[in-house]
Amino acid sequence: MGEAQKQSQISKIMKNKNFFIGAFALAIAHIVWGIGTPLMKVALTQIPIFVLAFARFGVAALIIFLISKKGWEKMEKSEIVRMMISGFFGVFVLISLFFWGLTLGESINASLIAASVPIFVYLMAVVFLHEKPNQKIFHGLIIGSIGVVIIVISPLLLGTSKLSGSLGANLLFFLAMMGMAIDTIIAKPVATKYPPLQVTFWSFFSASCGFLILATLLGQWQQFDIFALRGEVVFSYFWGLLGMSLLSYTLFYLGVGKLKASESGLFNYFNPLAATLVGVNLLGEKLTIYHLIGSVLVVIGIYIAEKNKLPKLKN
Repeated sequence: MGEAQKQSQISKIMKNKNFFIGAFALAIAHIVWGIGTPLMKVALTQIPIFVLAFARFGVAALIIFLISKKGWEKMEKSEIVRMMISGFFGVFVLISLFFWGLTLGESINASLIAASVPIFVYLMAVVFLHEKPNQKIFHGLIIGSIGVVIIVISPLLLGTSKLSGSLGANLLFFLAMMGMAIDTIIAKPVATKYPPLQVTFWSFFSASCGFLILATLLGQWQQFDIFALRGEVVFSYFWGLLGMSLLSYTLFYLGVGKLKASESGLFNYFNPLAATLVGVNLLGEKLTIYHLIGSVLVVIGIYIAEKNKLPKLKN
């Protein structure tokens, strides 16, 4: 085997390794986020929006700084600014609007609207990052979106629930999800170069400043009584801090750095899928034929979009 062939083989192996690391990281991140959606609704019953947001991301930023600062690489000022802008959209805008929407509407609405994120990530990646349009990815997105929609509206199909929630709440959910899509595009160039914890810190630091300012200006600290918190609220907070903030965002930026932006959006489908499973196991909801059909379509959608990666496993 010639030197050129060896280099080509090594390149293929590394691409496969990066893909599966990125895919695993993003799948776990979205599953943890999905499980946490109903838990955040519980936490918001006793903790004001911006107090909860700061307690999650401010504390997470401090933890990341303390445990990982020594291993950081030198970043250009423009890259730090880019990640702070990324944090504005992907944390501050996303969390502020999402939490606000949860206080006004139902989580089923949020899950339904979240299903549109991969489409917007794909379109933005093609337009702004100049990623080559991929017909397989687009077809996979469409099929996966249909699966998620079936899952989240299954109570309606069974006639056991109403799609309630104000138009304002739905608009907040939609704008929040656009924050995540924009974050993916902005963070991509930096996330490929630096350790995920370092990238996550600057994103959290930026958002935490905004949360702290709004919590103070709106007088939300005076509305918060830490000693009155119920056990389920405390559990929900720590799930948000350790799982949804520290773990999921770190894995998210790791995955974004390993995959194309258009590919990373696919794994957003695990979010509402996980939220549905939480409802089945913790809230006593029944697993119906619509959940099964939707889950199968999600798996098929991801397979169609990424099946060209599977044969390379032989390398």
